[in-house]
Amino acid sequence: MRQCLAFDEAMPYICLMNSIQTTAVQKACELVGGKAALARKLGVQPPTVQQWVDGKRPIPADKCTAIDLLTGGMVSRRELHPRWRDIWPELVCEVRSSADALPQVQI
Repeated sequence: MRQCLAFDEAMPYICLMNSIQTTAVQKACELVGGKAALARKLGVQPPTVQQWVDGKRPIPADKCTAIDLLTGGMVSRRELHPRWRDIWPELVCEVRSSADALPQVQI
């Protein structure tokens, strides 16, 4: 796990890039046609996407939302950002609703 200091818009935060985020970015690249294609669709330079894949730079929240939309939800904001619960609290409710829908197991 790599620790990095980054800035999300005007708010500084410490992020932990882990294999979940880097794997999610790799999956997004595959789904949209590669790193260069993802960079082009997000309006960033290809080295930025490479830094996301390598875990050297956090993915800004607005790019997480864009990736979620570009991939039709196949790569979610939850996978892309370590602070997703703080940024998108509505997703916490979705996770709880999904958990409530699971069958209950009697032991």
